Amino acid sequence: MSGNKKIVILLAAGILLTACKTIILPDAYNFTYRERQINPYGCWMNATLFPGKDPSLAPIVKGELIWMNSDSICMLEKDHVVRWISTGWVKEAQLVTHKNMSNVYGNATAFLLIPNAVGTAINFNDYGGDFLAIAIPLAVVGLSTAFIEIASQRNILKFPKKTVLEDFQKFARFPADKPLNIDFKDLTFKKYKIKTPRRHKNGN
Repeated sequence: MSGNKKIVILLAAGILLTACKTIILPDAYNFTYRERQINPYGCWMNATLFPGKDPSLAPIVKGELIWMNSDSICMLEKDHVVRWISTGWVKEAQLVTHKNMSNVYGNATAFLLIPNAVGTAINFNDYGGDFLAIAIPLAVVGLSTAFIEIASQRNILKFPKKTVLEDFQKFARFPADKPLNIDFKDLTFKKYKIKTPRRHKNGN
């Protein structure tokens, strides 16, 4: 395999890697950093439990963090379904505070590399090296930025590796005292709204 072909393969692999996600969560809970500041809902959380603590619970409980204190955690698994977990049952936990930007950097890099990739494929024998010479610096900058974002995972709280479980509390739907006038079983998930184009005043 020639050196140029290896470079093409490495660039493609790098772009694919930037699309990897640590936690799978509903689109409605993939908040941007700004949305998180004004968002009335809790963040998405995965909790891995110690075996045998509660046979009625799955080994991993996933859902919106509704409320917690030093003893208990309440998570909304789906509409009108809540799960109460003792903090002592939690072996590991992850909470997504806001959207990771690695996909944005990776997609932007991939989009900008399309003309160079097409040029390399069409003129591989004659001018492929010239197209790669242009593409490589762009790919290095874009993918490096994406990889740094993936590696840092600043948008994910991890217990017990990076933080204590109590730090999750401020990202709950109700971060303070448990509200007395609200039945948690009445709660529903945040719904994902598809943005529609704005219409001009003339109706066009």
